[in-house]
Amino acid sequence: MLRRCVGWWFAAFLAVGCLSGLTAAERVQLATADDRRPPDEPALYPLLRDAVRSAAVLPPQGRDPDFAAIMDDPAAFRGERLEVRGQYAGRSRRVTLRRTGAWGEAVTEWGVVVGAGSPGEAVAVVYLVDPDGGLATPRPGQRVVVAARFFKLWRDRDASGAARTYPVFVGSAEHVVIEARGVGARGPASGYAVLLAAVVAMLGVVFWLRRRVRRAASDRPVRRLGGVVSDDEESSLPGDPAEALAALQREAEHDAETTPRV
Repeated sequence: MLRRCVGWWFAAFLAVGCLSGLTAAERVQLATADDRRPPDEPALYPLLRDAVRSAAVLPPQGRDPDFAAIMDDPAAFRGERLEVRGQYAGRSRRVTLRRTGAWGEAVTEWGVVVGAGSPGEAVAVVYLVDPDGGLATPRPGQRVVVAARFFKLWRDRDASGAARTYPVFVGSAEHVVIEARGVGARGPASGYAVLLAAVVAMLGVVFWLRRRVRRAASDRPVRRLGGVVSDDEESSLPGDPAEALAALQREAEHDAETTPRV
């Protein structure tokens, strides 16, 4: 029974993961993205809906972005799930959107420096669905990993006022990993690890209860109304571990009440 339950749970988990992809209609809307406009445009919202759907499931492994190729042909990568790995740029702000939905009224915006110090250094802008604004903020320079879909290019000015083009990604705060110790973040390194530990602990308790019940049933005679019967007769303990444990407890209480006191 337990094995069947775990099997159904795992199947449901995979099914939700499969349903988290972009629909045909959402891909059509995403294709209208204009790399000359700010990010808050109609093409943004299919990615926000996808981020909400996928927030409860572990995202599939994405590949590292080829930023040079993205800059040359952003339309070829639009909507692709990638893993943005780099250093937190020290800029976190809440961006209020024109439309509200399951993603809330605002998203959390991060800047991530990818390939710092190398010829291919790039700064990615990541929009994270974070309805309650509770995502932990890393320290500047900390390593982060964000599973997100590529959205568009955004031409803006950096802190010094110089014109710059940023690749923009959209993901969920649940799919963020902050790699430094002592910093909490929702994502595969925290929420899914806790879930896995809880499942393992539950299976361990069930296994321990089954062994305890079987040992108790084999080490003592079966008691029925009218006295003790032969060990060779079939045990009347229930098959369910919780019910069997309750039955043993009731027998122990009955023995304590009927045993003569010295």
